[in-house]
Amino acid sequence: MKGWGKTTMSIAEILQHLYAADIKITPDGAEDTLAFLYEALNILDRKAAALMTFDGILVAAAAFAAENVSATMREHKLLKSEISKWKYLRGGMIVVIILALIAAALCLWIARIGYPFLAGVEMTNGILDFSKEFASLEAVLLERTWYYQSAWKLSIAAVGVAVVVAFVTFFISPRPEAQVKHGLNRRRSAPKH
Repeated sequence: MKGWGKTTMSIAEILQHLYAADIKITPDGAEDTLAFLYEALNILDRKAAALMTFDGILVAAAAFAAENVSATMREHKLLKSEISKWKYLRGGMIVVIILALIAAALCLWIARIGYPFLAGVEMTNGILDFSKEFASLEAVLLERTWYYQSAWKLSIAAVGVAVVVAFVTFFISPRPEAQVKHGLNRRRSAPKH
């Protein structure tokens, strides 16, 4: 296990000692604690993968919306006062994309394998000591929990911005006044019977 810590035992040797009948293990309940810590890391990995998928969908939807706003700005000859309103909508979608991408990057940081397996296990006087391993895994678990919580908060913020932009777009959206002035709006230019 070169480069993975101070231990000179391989993972296979540690496991062999772990399941030997005559070996003493410290601290008490080490096997259960080890299983708990690795399961907690696995849960964080799965949650991060799900959040990263959601962030990807959010980025795609926001990119589509931002392009639609840009297309609307290009298609219609808008007055200067109207252009700034549409730019705010597009800017909101760009904020959504940035927040979701940062959240996805944090999720990638969670899913990496950045800790050596069983590197903190030491054998002293016939006793297999997991104390340093537990301290190391706990630090990794706390760090990754912080990354996940931060990614989740950024994703919620991105959804919040997207909801506001969608509300503005559908309910208070600046209608291109140039369309209305020139009779291009179908609702207003439809023939009356």
